[in-house]
Amino acid sequence: MFDPDLLRWPSKLQTKRLRQCHCITYFDFDWEATIGHSHPTFKGLQDLSSAIEARAQSLGLTPVLVLTTQEDVHYNELTINTFLVAVVAIRPFIESVDNQNRAAPFFMQIAQQLAMMQKQTLKSAQLIATLSRALEAEGDDFTQALEAAGSVGAITLLRAARRALDGSARRQDVITLGEVFENESATFINDLATLVRRRQSIEEFQKQFDDKTWNEEDWQKFFERHSWILGHSSDLVFSHVLKPKAVVRPSDYTNKGERQADFLMRTAGTKSFARIIEIKKPQCRLVSRDYRTGIPIWSEDLTGGVNQTIAYCHNLEGIDTRPMQIANILPTVVTGIMIIGSLSTISDNDEWMKAFENYRSHLHGISILCFDELLDRGKQMIRDEELRMDNLPPMFQSQ
Repeated sequence: MFDPDLLRWPSKLQTKRLRQCHCITYFDFDWEATIGHSHPTFKGLQDLSSAIEARAQSLGLTPVLVLTTQEDVHYNELTINTFLVAVVAIRPFIESVDNQNRAAPFFMQIAQQLAMMQKQTLKSAQLIATLSRALEAEGDDFTQALEAAGSVGAITLLRAARRALDGSARRQDVITLGEVFENESATFINDLATLVRRRQSIEEFQKQFDDKTWNEEDWQKFFERHSWILGHSSDLVFSHVLKPKAVVRPSDYTNKGERQADFLMRTAGTKSFARIIEIKKPQCRLVSRDYRTGIPIWSEDLTGGVNQTIAYCHNLEGIDTRPMQIANILPTVVTGIMIIGSLSTISDNDEWMKAFENYRSHLHGISILCFDELLDRGKQMIRDEELRMDNLPPMFQSQ
């Protein structure tokens, strides 16, 4: 099921079961006031949803329709995990519907045009002219100008650039950005956008790691949004998150006893293996106290989390594995990764550090990672990517 929180929509998204609609649908407006009635349909809906469903199926994705009163663009597309999210401005859509309810092809033509534009370079003169008019503006006016500047790919990158510049873009930065779009390949631009977004996610990681206000569910949602961090968190390379909140043991006849792992992931390759990831909190203690001098007693959070991860791996091995086989995941012994605590909390005690490394290296089938280790790996990945992009524009380089 699609999680609308992944969109990080600026206003509350509602949903309702719509008649003759082929997509999961969300909207950000008062239905009766905007549509003109309370019925779960409107003119052109069936045609629009059919077209979006067909496009999603052609990409091997599940369609999600978001109806909005925002009109910066009439149509936009986002790919989130296994979902194609089609964003449609409801008012211009309704206005364009004729008596035969044939508005959807018009919007799908827009989608196809946007897809083609992503493969082309954007003329710097047009981009600079649009953005220069916004240099004197403040706040959201600048963002609105960016969204009117060009294709879906351009908007994605420009939003990231705007945030990277902390809202204080200089004219030379805008010119540099225009030159990037005119002279660089689409691959470079996409890589650049990915780099900026990942740097922002690491900055959010660092802030929440320092603040220590998030609970386990907050961290689970963060890693769901930024699963690339988990994908490089161990010696094995993961291709993607197979399922967040995966049921590893179903409930009994009293509807009790269900167990859910934070993440079910798969290794990369034609044939894959399942891995479970359990997430605790960075403020969880690793050591309770000394048992003997230099020999620690591990905290309840650490030992309990290890036992929980082992149990979940064992539970997953015992359930129906046919769905995993269909996904080319071989049924075999499931191993797990637990993310907990921070090495910095014991780094001033060499004996505890040695004991912790010995403890986790001798665990069979379970790996333990600390939040600060994961954070440092993410930072190193970004540094490596910046070195690979040797012609990275100055405005996108780390400060």
